[in-house]
Amino acid sequence: MTDQDIHRSKYSELRDIYKYHIDSYIALYQLKTGNDEDFNSIYKMIKTELIDSKRYFLKIIIKDILNVIKYNNRYTKSYLKLAKFITDDYHVTNVPDIEDIPKYMFYKEYGIKLDYSDAYKNMKLVNFNLHSENTT
Repeated sequence: MTDQDIHRSKYSELRDIYKYHIDSYIALYQLKTGNDEDFNSIYKMIKTELIDSKRYFLKIIIKDILNVIKYNNRYTKSYLKLAKFITDDYHVTNVPDIEDIPKYMFYKEYGIKLDYSDAYKNMKLVNFNLHSENTT
């Protein structure tokens, strides 16, 4: 057996162990939907695979969801909605270490503070809608 075969089998083994994590985060980073049915399937996947299985802390999942906005900002509203669903379902009140812009956007959209800081309350965004209609 060559070294390459050993590494390939080790990779497959690790991939199988962390499949729940990898698949959930791939779906999160590739979120491209305004469709409620697709959105709900992603929410259910994150809820069952990461939250209900107790494999991840709620605060880390919310932080990751909000921090993904900068990589896929066309679907900002969907990410904010996803974070809102989780905060509502699990009554999360404090999520530390969220970047200021997503934290501010969540506050402006839903009026919910995710940490004890008031620093972002006085921020003002010039254009909250990052993408205008009919752009690609």
